[in-house]
Amino acid sequence: MAKAEIVWDDEFFEKLESLGKNTDKIIEKTLEAGAKAALPYFQAYLSESVGNSEVLERESRSTGELVRSVGISGVRIDSKGVHNIKIGFHEPRRDGTPNAKIANIIEYGKKSANQPPRPFLSKTKRKSKPAVEAAMKKAFDEEVNKL
Repeated sequence: MAKAEIVWDDEFFEKLESLGKNTDKIIEKTLEAGAKAALPYFQAYLSESVGNSEVLERESRSTGELVRSVGISGVRIDSKGVHNIKIGFHEPRRDGTPNAKIANIIEYGKKSANQPPRPFLSKTKRKSKPAVEAAMKKAFDEEVNKL
């Protein structure tokens, strides 16, 4: 049986230990970078869907309130220890209607009101993925290199 021995220097172990101490900070910076990279896609595709009167076959009644309400949450850790960040809507609208409800109707349509689906979420996910992955990788590498 072959045997290999690897000798690490003290600097490597110090960095490894520092990485463990800074894990939450690194994750937070990485998630924030990804959300910031996805946000312009989200806003653009939402704006495109909201104002798409061709699909509606009537003039859009958009006030712009939904698009203006888009934002990024802070990083939160759930009960299972999973870090999360969300792009979503500040609630509620001026009239009390949840923005999430309006967004759901835009995404999936509403048959009873003869509103066809105008998907923006799946398009955002698909189109922003390369930019989000690159931004997160860059942020991760920058944070690790600071150690």
